[in-house]
Amino acid sequence: MISDLAILVALINNSILLVITSLGIHKMRVFTNNTGGKPDTQGAKNLSRVQIFIQIIYLFLIVGIITRLSYIFLFPFEYTKIQLSLPSDSINVIWLVIQTLFLAFHVFLFVILVITQNLIPHKRYTFIIKVLKISLFIFLFDILISFILYIQVTMHNVLPWFHLVSGKIKGPMADFSNTVSLVVLFSLMLFLIVFFIKLRSENRILAVLFNVLFVLTVGINIVVLLYSLSVTLDSSLGFIFFTTQKGFTAQIWLFLILITIGSQWLIAIILKLDNAFMNSNYGLNLRIQLRTISVTALTLLSMIAIWLPLLKVIYS
Repeated sequence: MISDLAILVALINNSILLVITSLGIHKMRVFTNNTGGKPDTQGAKNLSRVQIFIQIIYLFLIVGIITRLSYIFLFPFEYTKIQLSLPSDSINVIWLVIQTLFLAFHVFLFVILVITQNLIPHKRYTFIIKVLKISLFIFLFDILISFILYIQVTMHNVLPWFHLVSGKIKGPMADFSNTVSLVVLFSLMLFLIVFFIKLRSENRILAVLFNVLFVLTVGINIVVLLYSLSVTLDSSLGFIFFTTQKGFTAQIWLFLILITIGSQWLIAIILKLDNAFMNSNYGLNLRIQLRTISVTALTLLSMIAIWLPLLKVIYS
């Protein structure tokens, strides 16, 4: 199937990316150690070599993002076409959630590398080295975990009787009622009110309240997602939320959660790098844009969580 080809390409791509990243870290160390950031001839040559490695890393990150994104949508589509009935096993759900997390890391790393191009050269490569060192471990972890789980998923789908992960994903609530949607709606309204007030004031209490409400609202939405992926009825399987039958609801939900959380992490990183940008206003403008993206994604996330229960209330 095309999805199998996509995940194999993703794993090979990650293996190459692991090697390229290791070489890139070595070249950047040469640049920072030999020149100390001074603009001499040797420093310019090293800088040119480092930029080549960074461009190559960009290329492989893009390939990784495209292949993983394709797989996350193709696998549920192709799988439901060849299977007469969906198994009650949760291995496919776990597999897709993990692949989405690795996809999010690739996107996050790509965005960080783009942002670092606006840093002062000497601080830029020192920071990139730290980021890439962490990335090496995640790339290696990605390859090992994805390979092992891919074998398990393949064996489970080829041999349905061979249950490597048995049972169902259990939702955090025994009964999903309209009360939960009201909690989501109430939390979202409080969050948005504090957000708009915070735009006009930099009060520390408001900042703390904003962060608390952000974590609370995201947490509630994650709980609702986990419940939605759980098996509530015999004919309702968590995996079905990843398919066209449910409009790829689970993928959209996961993407919005990761965009919301990822934007806040980027804001925190940019705050630490604020004095290292070549343009003093770059960090501020970027934080404003990311905060808007985060709030928008969280609002959409909450609206999805309350949409069906809200329709029940309206038409009941």
